[in-house]
Order: sequence, then C-alpha cells, then structure tokens
Amino acid sequence: MDLDVKRYGSQYGIASGNGTCISFKLCSDSSIDSIIDGRTKSTQAIMPEIFKVDRYNVLSFGPDNREPNRVRDIIGKNRLLPELIEKQVRFLYGQGYYLYKHEVQENKPVRIPLSVPTINQWLDSWRENGIADGIDIYINKAIRDFYYMEGIWNKWRMYKSRRIGGILPVAGLETVNPTRCRFASTKDIDYGNYDDADFNYVLIGNWDNLNKKTLKVYPQFDYSNPNAFGVSISYNRNPSFGEDIYAYNKYFRGIEDWLKGANLTPSYINSFYENSLSVKLHVIIPYAWVDKKRVWLEELCSANAERQESNKDLIKVNGIDIGVNYSEDIMNKYVDSEIDKFTQYLSGAKNQGKAYFSYSTPGEDGKELSWRIEDVPLKYKEFISTLIDYDKRADEVLLSSKGVDASLSNISKDGVTSNSGANVFYNYMVYIATLYTAESVVLDAIQFALKLNFPKEHAEGIRIGILSLNNVQRLENTSPGDRMQNNNV
Repeated sequence: MDLDVKRYGSQYGIASGNGTCISFKLCSDSSIDSIIDGRTKSTQAIMPEIFKVDRYNVLSFGPDNREPNRVRDIIGKNRLLPELIEKQVRFLYGQGYYLYKHEVQENKPVRIPLSVPTINQWLDSWRENGIADGIDIYINKAIRDFYYMEGIWNKWRMYKSRRIGGILPVAGLETVNPTRCRFASTKDIDYGNYDDADFNYVLIGNWDNLNKKTLKVYPQFDYSNPNAFGVSISYNRNPSFGEDIYAYNKYFRGIEDWLKGANLTPSYINSFYENSLSVKLHVIIPYAWVDKKRVWLEELCSANAERQESNKDLIKVNGIDIGVNYSEDIMNKYVDSEIDKFTQYLSGAKNQGKAYFSYSTPGEDGKELSWRIEDVPLKYKEFISTLIDYDKRADEVLLSSKGVDASLSNISKDGVTSNSGANVFYNYMVYIATLYTAESVVLDAIQFALKLNFPKEHAEGIRIGILSLNNVQRLENTSPGDRMQNNNV
C-alpha cells in the first residue's frame, strides 16, 4: 500500500490513504505541540450588495450571491429534508388544480368547484402554445420553488396577436430556476435605498461561473402594462421580514447550522469505522534513529558516486532513487517509506489502522534507541453515542422547523406510542389548513394571467385553486365515502 504523503514545511506531514490517516512531526524533543489535520477553513467570498455586469447593476442574492445555490446544496445533502419537502409538495398539490368560486354556506365561505370550458381549454393548451410545461408540471415546479426558496420566478409568454386584438394576451407561464435569476437595473442604484421597481431587468445565467456571452436578459414583468413585452419575468414571493426584494428561506436560516452538523454525522461515523484501530497506538520514534539513518544514507550516496564513475547501477533504498548527493529531501522520502511499511499491517478494512507518529530525543541515559509503542485509550461507545444523540436532536429540529407532524412525515419520534387513523387525519387537517399562504404565492402569477385572459370570469369571482385545500372538514363532518382513506389525496 502506498500512502499519499504531504509535507508542510520541513517538520510536519500527513500520510493518508486506504483507511489510514497519520500525522507526524519531526523534532528534537518528544513534545506534541500540534497536530496537522490537513483541512483548511473555507472562506466565503463577500460580494458587494450591488455589482456590475456589463451595463447592468445587479442585486446580489445573499452576501456571496449564492443564496439559492447554498440552500440547494445544503438541503440536498441532508437525508431527511429533500423527501420531507417532496411530501409537502405532494400535500399541497393534492389532486392538482381546479377552478372555483366562493360562496357562503351556513355563514362559512366555501369553495364551489366549477367547469369553465374556455378557461380549461386555455390551461390545457399551454404546450401547444410553445410553453415548456403543461399547467400541472408548472404548478408542481412552482410549489417546489416555494418550499425551497419561498419565491417563484415566472416567465410570461404572450401571444403575438396581443397588440392587434388577439383573443388572449397570455399564452402561458414557465418557472425559471431560482439559482440562475438575479434582479438587475440600468439605472443608478442608491445603495441600501431601493425597491422592487428600481430593477427593470432580470438576468439569467450561471452565477458560479458567469459567462457574459450566455447571459440572458429579460425585462421585469410590468403589472401596469402587461402587454409591453412578448417575454418577461415576474418574481412572486412570500415576503421576508427586513428584506425588500428577494425572499429568503425562513426556516433554513434558523436550522442551517443544524443541517450542516447533521450532514456531517455520516461522514464522521464512516471515517471512524474506516480509520479506527481496535487498539489505538502512539508510536515514538527516537531521533537517534533518524541521525543513524542520515549517516547511512550519506554513505550510500557516496557509494553511488563511485558506482556512477564505474558505470554501475546506482543503489536504491526502499525503491527511492537516492542519487549521488545527499539532501534532507532524501531523508524525508526515506522516513515516508518507513512509515508506509510500518502502517501497512495496521490499515485497511481487515487491519483497521490509525496511528500518530512523533520523534523524541534519546533519554538522559542515552538508551532510548528503539521505537516505543504505547496504547492510547479511546472511548468508542461514547463517541458513537454522542453522534447518534446529536443526530436525533437534529432530526427533531429539522422536523419542527417544517411544521410537519411525525405522523405525516413518517419520521419516527421518541415518545410517540400511537398514531391512530383519527390522529393522523387530525394532524393532516391542521397542516392543510395552514397552506393557504403557500397556495396564494404559488398561484399569484397564474391568477393575474387568468384576470388578463378572462376579465369577465375573473370579475365574477372565478379563481384557480389547488384541490387539496378544497373545504377541509372535521372527520365527523365527513361522510365515510369522502374520507381521506377512500380518496387518492
């Protein structure tokens, strides 16, 4: 087995590979004053609030202009949140969209489902109109963008005949990837004193590796003059406190550190299993051994000089070409090779190994000339138990941050002994009743498109809704045939 040995200056080094991790220090005493672990702290690039791209003043999305990317990357690595968010998407999407009109029944507002052929025909024709997705996929994507970023970028595609008395202005809507959209303006922006109206463009590109040639520029959708542009983009969001333009994922900010910790737990455990020894060792290598080997290598280099003059093959040590002129680099390579050989029987899946090497001087009596191996007691059970306890607590924090009861998320929770059907239905009913804000943001753009295309019907109170939110009722007020277990919700 060959280890990857890296040197940090003349004294420090790391040897790693195949389940082995060794840090070593070359010094003249036996003190261990530092351990190099090979990691460097990541730095986050801080960008100005407004930065320039060609002639556009772009509003940074987060301090590093990577807020959506950061949310995507950190949540994507978690074992719980992606599926939990997908459950929320399915809960809200329910059986899809429908048209309705509000009526008051028994002093309660009730949504009455409707069938309006002209509106249904338009909603069913999006792909025929050149729109990327049908209405169902559009709503599905919009819901997902809401749960990740609480904001939805909508691309408005208008009929070309909108200016000459065409039947309908809006051909359809498309969602745009939040990681690629940024507000921009050709105006001079007063730093810290601006609002949504100051940004008249939306730039779409890869902000991790920006290529100006592939950057796309769209006007921001103008609600006061919706027919102004054939293609434009609107941003429909759930407002964030203290934030004027972009929506920020509220629950993510509160649990970001928990997410990072939870994401690292599997790596810690796997690394522990891969690198741990059944008996941990601390190996002390006498400095006198180094001195002795240095003299020996110097003699071999001198011998090589004579062999070179006689056109003989040069001597190699542990496969190392030591050449004819001794240098400390040769000594370093030799030490690395000896560490490699010593570690082979300690490492890997069958010989689990992890050792720490240091050098000490001979004792005062001058007898410390051999390597000394000492046991290092480690508390395996406490280490693993601590990680598991942290993981459980992180699960509770993540679950509570999403407001989805354990009976709905199917994530086990300590102390829960019963999840009867009535209890599950009650939790489902309470959860669904909280989704009207989500629905209003998700359907904000399409409600306005409905108003533009069908002003008469809109004036009559016809709206588009999501079927999961249609008249949530108590279980005892629901007939057996209409209960959740008898419907594919």
